[in-house]
Amino acid sequence: MVESVDLQMVWKSETETIVSGSFDLIRPECSFRKINIKLVGDTRDVDVPMQFLDGAKIRSGGPNAFGPWLIGASVARLRATSVWTVRHKCPGVPWMVVTRFYP
Repeated sequence: MVESVDLQMVWKSETETIVSGSFDLIRPECSFRKINIKLVGDTRDVDVPMQFLDGAKIRSGGPNAFGPWLIGASVARLRATSVWTVRHKCPGVPWMVVTRFYP
C-alpha cells in the first residue's frame, strides 16, 4: 500500500495520456495485484484501459518511481472524474485489500 502519491500527466492525444510519478510504499509485505481506473459519471462508471510501458517491477519499501503508463483517457477527463484504486494481497488477511491510489 502507498501514500504520498505524486502524479504527472502528459497529454498524448484526445483519448490518451502518459502518466508517471512517485509514491512511498508503506506496506511492502503486501503484494500488488491490480490497479483500476474508473471515470465516474452521473449514471454509470466506465473502466479505463491502461498499459504499463515500464514493465513489471519488484518494489521495495519507501520511495518508488513509476511510469510511464499509457492511460486510455484525456488529461482533462482523468483530472475531472477519475478514481484510481489498487488491489493488494496482504499476509494474514483472507481477502483482497482495496485502497485509493488517486485522487
